Amino acid sequence: MILNCRNYVNNGKKDGMVSIIDYLVSGCNVSYPLPAMLIISGDNARAMYHHAQIPQPRMVRPGDLAATFSLKDQSDETFSLLEHHERRVLLSFHPLAWTDKCAAQMLSLEENRDTLSALNTVPVGISVDSIPCKRAWAKSLGINNTPLLCDFWPHGFVSRLYGLFREGNGFCERANVIVDSDQAVLFSKVYPVHSVPDIHEIIGFLESD
Repeated sequence: MILNCRNYVNNGKKDGMVSIIDYLVSGCNVSYPLPAMLIISGDNARAMYHHAQIPQPRMVRPGDLAATFSLKDQSDETFSLLEHHERRVLLSFHPLAWTDKCAAQMLSLEENRDTLSALNTVPVGISVDSIPCKRAWAKSLGINNTPLLCDFWPHGFVSRLYGLFREGNGFCERANVIVDSDQAVLFSKVYPVHSVPDIHEIIGFLESD
């Protein structure tokens, strides 16, 4: 990767400003003032990404406009939030596949899918796991109808958009977010990591809304 950045960064630092390039080069062995052309290897480019400390937004709250996104599920099918704009969507964030609490959380979506559908709601799971991981996990659990979305790369991107990524752990919070047909957040709640969200709480909320 090549950055033509002498004027952008050097002038910015001269004025006491911190630029996005400062974040990017923090993972590379460079010094200021930067040369007119900075050549960055593939390994350093990856280091740049992982060292970029760009703050994520706060956790979404009821009334916020939900960030749109598209993610692949365990079947390598694309799930787009915009494509479900006529229905409510339950985004059920969970830390990691192949754990008991996360399995129970995802099974609760599968087992109550008809009830949620009758309430005009599409349930999906989201974690930072990859497609092959989610595919094998879904098969082992017998989950055939609920999309288990893969927020794998960029790592935790959607979780960050919703303010739910745990930087110290490398995975997302255990949380439920309900988005309405107008793309507004209706409900958001974070649960203890070592717990299973009560799906009946969600059903009760949807029935009363």
